[in-house]
Formats: sequence, structure tokens, C-alpha cells
Amino acid sequence: MIRSVAFELTKRASSSSVAAVAASMRATTRCAAVAATSAVVRGMSTSANNNNQQEQDKQQQNNEQSESTASKLTKPGFVAAAAVALVVWQLESRGERFGASVDGGHQSQEPRGLISSWVAKALGHSTVRANARLSEDSNVRALIAEAAMGKTGSRQFTSLMTTVCQHADRLYDGGHMDDLYAFLHATMAADSPLKSGAIAWRAARAARERSLATTDAELKKKLVYEAYELAKRAIEYDPSDFACHKWLGITISDVGEYEGVKVKISNAFTIKKHFDEAVRLNPDDPTSRHLVGMWCFTFADMPWYQRKIAATLFATPPSATYDEALGHFVAAENIEPGFYVKNTLMIGKVYLRMGQKEEAKKYLTKTIFQAKTEADRESLEEAKQILEKM
Repeated sequence: MIRSVAFELTKRASSSSVAAVAASMRATTRCAAVAATSAVVRGMSTSANNNNQQEQDKQQQNNEQSESTASKLTKPGFVAAAAVALVVWQLESRGERFGASVDGGHQSQEPRGLISSWVAKALGHSTVRANARLSEDSNVRALIAEAAMGKTGSRQFTSLMTTVCQHADRLYDGGHMDDLYAFLHATMAADSPLKSGAIAWRAARAARERSLATTDAELKKKLVYEAYELAKRAIEYDPSDFACHKWLGITISDVGEYEGVKVKISNAFTIKKHFDEAVRLNPDDPTSRHLVGMWCFTFADMPWYQRKIAATLFATPPSATYDEALGHFVAAENIEPGFYVKNTLMIGKVYLRMGQKEEAKKYLTKTIFQAKTEADRESLEEAKQILEKM
């Protein structure tokens, strides 16, 4: 029965784009989608003891009920209902049972997980924009349904946490930053059970990526502070995760750009503490080692007027040498050669500051040949400019 209703809803939704869902899924259509889903799921509690005729009658009755509810929906609402119906079908085929909890000796008819506000909220975000990722990624569909049931503390929940992190990483690696931001924003919603350091730091990363991409100054600032707040939450959830420390250090540094030179310098020791902790917790992460190198380079390369400010703020102001910076950059490169074009650029810049021009030229040239993506463009252009002046 679930299968037939799912296909019926999908057929009716075929003329609606998933982008339209993301654009117009507001409270009214969310409620309508949940109502349609409720009608669909009610069929799951049909007794297996009914004879074939009773099953057919029940199926017809529920189909008519779903049709009646669905006919009141907008097309985007149909898409959402179809998506959830397909989730139910998939999970049912895996042996999952919904609305089957025993309460006082009676089987509950309430599909409690699937009609929760969190599912409606998740469907209302643009997680499934443009390329219909929800319908294409069975793991994420299962995640939305199961997480809404609140299976916290179980092995299934741990698996779901892994699934959502993997999906977020695929979106990040694919450059789908808007979808990633919306997906994690929904996942970190106030009433969502899916909260952890691993998800929070990914949400911080997504917010920061959006801040880097936008040219709207007001939005950029908002996203920078949002990323910082998410990174702080990540540490609260899991202070043993190296990535939480890494991203808190990064976002504190970003916020410093809006707080002035004094605040930026006064935050220096806190930033270094988190980068060092990230390296301690995971010495095999090249990015953490690179960030320590960047911290060292920043203070080794600090102009005189900023040094004077630092001297007024601290009895022992933050300081570092080019040798220290180079050691961290080279260590990062040894962990994973070519992992980050900017790391190669920084090795070249440090050698240049140290007066070793031939070594500098080698790494700056290597930077140009390593650059492959749009994200590498800034490092490539800087390397070209430095080489032209040498």
C-alpha cells in the first residue's frame, strides 16, 4: 500500500521542481505535507490478519483519504509528501516499523516520528534543491525519518550521525555550499536530536564558506559571527574533537577582522591554543599544522606598529620566527604533499623572507603548477606577482 501511494504522490508531483519546494515551502504547505504523510503512514498499522478482501478495502480507503488530503496541497506540497512517502517505503522494505509501539497493550496508531515538526522543518529547507538530492540519496532520506523518531543513544543513531556527516562532506567537496548551509542549518535546528561537535563544526565551516563567497558586506559580517557561534557550540558538544578546536581558532581569527587590531592581537593566544590542541589531538591533520604555521608567520611578519600595540596588551606579547613558521608548513607538506596550494605558497614566502631566493622560487613556481581549482586562484595570482618582482 505504501508503495502505491508513494508512486501516486510522486506521479502527481512530477510537474513540480524541487527548487519550487525550497522556494515556497512555508508553514502552511509544511503542515499540509505532514497531513498527507500522516494519511500515508496510517496504512502501515493495518493488521496482517485481515483477509485479502479486507486488505483491498483498507487500501482503497486509505488511498482515497490520501488522495483527498493531497488534492488540497500545492504542487510543492505534493513533492514534500512524496519524498516522505518514499522514505517510509524504503525503511519499511528494510524491516523498519513505524507507529507500532505498544502502549497499554494496544498498538499505537500515531506515526510519531514522521509527523514531527523537525521533519516538516527539514523538508522546508533547500536540502533537496535543484538536483533533487533527497530523492537521490537514500541515506539522507532515511536519516531525516529516523532522526525525527528520536533514536538517540542507539547504534542506529550513531550510524545516522555518520551518514549526515558524510552527506555534508559530499556537498562540501562538490562545492554545493548553499545546499550544505541549508542542510546543516536544518540539522542544527533547536528541536533536532542531531546535534554534535562533528555537525556543529561542519555548520561553522559552511557559514564561513558562505561569508567568503558573498559580496554583501552586511551578510558577510553576519555569517562570520554565525560561524563563530557555531564553532563555540561545537567545542561545548565535543572538546575532544580536533576539528572543533581548529574551526574555533579559525572563526575567532575571522571575528577579529571586525573587532579591530587590539582585539585581534588580544585573541592571539586563544587562537594559538586551539590550533595547538587540534595538532595534539590529531597530529596527522595537515591543515591544523598549516594553521599553526600561519599563526607563526603572522607574528613573525607583524609590522612595527602592531608590535607596539601587542606590547601594551601583554607583558609577554605573542611572537614567533620565520623558522618556526617554516617548520610547521614543511611538516604539513610532509603529512600530505600538495594538500593545499596555499601551504606551498607560504613555504615560498617564508624562504623569500629568509633570503633564500632559489628555494623561494622553487616553491612559488610549484604553487602555479599545483593550482587547479577556483579556490586556488588567489594563491596562484600571489605567486605570480611575487615571481615577477624577484
